[in-house]
Amino acid sequence: GRWEPVLLKMVSRVMAAQIECAGTRFTLSSLPMKDRIAELEFLFPLGAITPGGLSEALVGSGIGNEGVKALLDEPMLEFEAHHGFLRGFIDLVFRTGGRYYLLDWKSNYLGDSPGDYARAPMEREMRRHRYDLQYMLYTVALHRFLSRGVGGYCYEDHFGGVVYMFLRGIDENAAPGCGIYGIRPGLEAVRRFESYLCGEG
Repeated sequence: GRWEPVLLKMVSRVMAAQIECAGTRFTLSSLPMKDRIAELEFLFPLGAITPGGLSEALVGSGIGNEGVKALLDEPMLEFEAHHGFLRGFIDLVFRTGGRYYLLDWKSNYLGDSPGDYARAPMEREMRRHRYDLQYMLYTVALHRFLSRGVGGYCYEDHFGGVVYMFLRGIDENAAPGCGIYGIRPGLEAVRRFESYLCGEG
């Protein structure tokens, strides 16, 4: 169809884009298929969580150290108090340099110029849509998965970080990092958040 050349070009740009996360650089095209898992499903038990408790747990975990405003200023979380299980899917989990990463694709429109997909605009978009909560949930899920499946697993040694790829901002002619938001939550933050989610804190 008429969209096929456009889609192929976008896929080519995404695969060749230089990703930097926690001081490591790589491209998706450099990853062997054996080191990738698409749509990784997770399921883990939840303690009794509430909107207020979840917000406090995020703030207490210190999320936002890379220039993100205090989460108390972010959009309020709204959901019914919940107790049971959390089930979801991570777009892509991959391994490179002995570390494991999770990646989430985003098609959000932030503007027409490469500068609209620089770090600061992406941070605003992350806050606006509460992707901070999303990536912490994914991080806890992957952390639990790896701790059960990787011999001698250690977060500091084996967890590489979180990558959000804003597809509309990936451009080979733009500055490095345009459209790519990488972050690596600290171990203590992950532990605190996991403790709240699982009713241990």
